[in-house]
Amino acid sequence: MKRFFNAHSLAIVTLTAGLIGLTHWGTTTAKEQFDQSISRDMVAAAMLAKMQIHGEMLRRFEKEMFIYVGVPQKREGYVKEHDAAYRELLQDLDAALAPSGKAFTDEERKQILEWKQAAIFYDQEFTSLANRATRFDLEAMTAVDAARMTVEFNGKIAEGKNRFRLLLNGANTLRLKKETQSQGVKQDIDRTFDRFIWANVGLAGLACLGLPLLLRMRTTGAATASVRRVFGQGRWLAAPAQ
Repeated sequence: MKRFFNAHSLAIVTLTAGLIGLTHWGTTTAKEQFDQSISRDMVAAAMLAKMQIHGEMLRRFEKEMFIYVGVPQKREGYVKEHDAAYRELLQDLDAALAPSGKAFTDEERKQILEWKQAAIFYDQEFTSLANRATRFDLEAMTAVDAARMTVEFNGKIAEGKNRFRLLLNGANTLRLKKETQSQGVKQDIDRTFDRFIWANVGLAGLACLGLPLLLRMRTTGAATASVRRVFGQGRWLAAPAQ
């Protein structure tokens, strides 16, 4: 037992433990940083991009519906497209608001809840105008009357559009923030791996230089001990002759 717990063995164990500990630190740190980038920032950026896409689709279908407000078939088609995009946007918002999600902080979810309320108000304004358009006698409407209705509807949706802009602008700003954070985490991961690699190289170099020396010292020490035992036995054998 004493032979095992000598200076040489402890040095080897120390070097081995250092390499294992360094490997554990490097992989754990990189995993945490990677999880932050993937599970939070990148996922959040993708969700926000979807919100923007569906939000912009709503605005496009709204404009098209107003342009063709005097053409029942086209108007109804754009109303359906608007409703479908609105349902998808609500799904995006609800996914972002889920308490179990890790993509957004509690403060960010409060902001997203305001976006949802703005989207609901905007859709209510649009639906009200769409329902109003169905009550007009469009067959008796002239081109001038249809153009006047388009201008009128654009004016009446103004408050809804202004509130909905809270979602469009907010989603864009937060997406850019998340993408910037993701890039920052990527740089942190690169730095972590650089430190990990250089520290491993240093420990490996120390091991390459130190282990042969320790083994040589151990071998020399063992040889010296053997010589001492031999000479000790020789003195013991030589004693009776005197």
